[in-house]
Amino acid sequence: MNILSFWLIILVSIGFSVNVNSRKLVIDTDGEADDSAAILLTLSTFAQKVSDHEVVGITCVYGNTYENNVEINILKTLTVANSTHQIPVYKVTTKPLVEKFVYTDYFGKNGFSDFEFKGKINGHVERSTDAASALVNMAKNYSGKLDILALGPLTNIATASLQDKNFLKNVHRLYIMGGNIRSNGRHFRPTFNFESDPESTYIVFNTSSSETPYLLYPGQTDFVANISKEWRIRELGSIKSRFVQFLNKAEKKSLSYKDKIWRGGDVITAAVMLWPNKFTFNKCDA
Repeated sequence: MNILSFWLIILVSIGFSVNVNSRKLVIDTDGEADDSAAILLTLSTFAQKVSDHEVVGITCVYGNTYENNVEINILKTLTVANSTHQIPVYKVTTKPLVEKFVYTDYFGKNGFSDFEFKGKINGHVERSTDAASALVNMAKNYSGKLDILALGPLTNIATASLQDKNFLKNVHRLYIMGGNIRSNGRHFRPTFNFESDPESTYIVFNTSSSETPYLLYPGQTDFVANISKEWRIRELGSIKSRFVQFLNKAEKKSLSYKDKIWRGGDVITAAVMLWPNKFTFNKCDA
């Protein structure tokens, strides 16, 4: 059994408590099904005292679905998590810095395979502060102690960097899902997150502080991890957990495609953050 399947199997309930000694974490997300898996995994490990990453905020960004869906999907995820205290969710950034947002329906029109979510959706979206400003404020409040898990386009991170030149210096570590390595003589398009806002990607990697290490999970690593879609459907998908049953519905469309590899980049990026000693890292220059 691999590390991902093991933890997703045993962590089936969430009950939160605030820990003043925890490592503070913001999740910057575009609200799709794979992001939801990463959020649930991160919340679960903290609740079970397996990890000390405490989620202190969630910032929303456009992605494979439109802005309203991103916010609703995050609230659905937190409703399923059944948290005992409200994690602040900040309003979505609706477009890249320069280009127009180009919609895709890889995860369905609403990013959750368009399944009907039954029951009341709890929580609300904080609209008095935009996502980038929220990132700047949290980085100041938790200076040197805040990690960011970036699962979508880097627009919010770049905008925060432009707002405050010390923003990245205040961040302890930045985990990013995106990028390509080892082309093996073939041309690869940029991954979705980087291609969606190349200007923001450039800003983030060219305003990097030596004091703030970046951990990059390239898209091709999904193929190196080689987690089969059959395993995802037959083994993980058969677990009698409200989390897994929720994710089965949210991922239904992406799981219907013919490719044999499960593209679980967002949740694996979260796993790398939570259990770095289980993975191999290579240092590179951006």
